[in-house]
Amino acid sequence: MVATAEASRWYRQFVLGALLSTPAFVYFVGNLIFHVRLLRLLEPMLVFSGLMVLAAPGIYWGRRYARRDKTFGRLALSMGLLFVALFLLVAFYGTRLGIIQKQEALRLAVRALIVTPLVMTISSYVLRILRGKRE
Repeated sequence: MVATAEASRWYRQFVLGALLSTPAFVYFVGNLIFHVRLLRLLEPMLVFSGLMVLAAPGIYWGRRYARRDKTFGRLALSMGLLFVALFLLVAFYGTRLGIIQKQEALRLAVRALIVTPLVMTISSYVLRILRGKRE
């Protein structure tokens, strides 16, 4: 019961933070920096917020194992998937809103699909090696 209450509290905090900070960030970057009209930013705000809400269980799952077993593979996997999705959405909406060019969006998508999984895999192994040296 305690684990369920902790998970529920953590999930509420994460979702509330995502629902408050994500639209503010999209507004700040899109409207104040790139001067995109607020009405055109409504869809990206909803999609990015929804992605954060959907990613919360995976991040909690990875965090729980990282704290309990000191294994970071699940956390690296869940964060890596979130980063890949975020990069792809930035490429898609950046192109759609006219913020970035299509060639740059393609480069960003390639980086998201190749570099992010590579970095997450390497970081998971580095953390495993460092943990082994401390024990």
